[in-house]
Amino acid sequence: LKSGADRSRLTAHKEEETSACKSQRTLKIVGENIRSERIRQGLSREELAELAHTSVDTIKRFENGAVSYTHLTLPTT
Repeated sequence: LKSGADRSRLTAHKEEETSACKSQRTLKIVGENIRSERIRQGLSREELAELAHTSVDTIKRFENGAVSYTHLTLPTT
C-alpha cells in the first residue's frame, strides 16, 4: 500500500495533467475562434498581424493553439 504522501503526490500529478489538458483544449478553441473570425472578416494572416502589431508567425501559433498563456499580453484601457 502506498503511504498518504505517495497518494497525495499521485493525485497532484493527475490534477496537473488534467489542468494541462484543459489548457491545451482552451488554447485550441481560442485559436479556432481567432482563425474563424479572421476569415469571417476577410483578413489574411498578414493583415491581422499588422493590425495586431505582431508577426505572422505569432498569428500562426495562436491559430494552431501553440501559444502558452505566458505569451498573452492584453492591452489595458
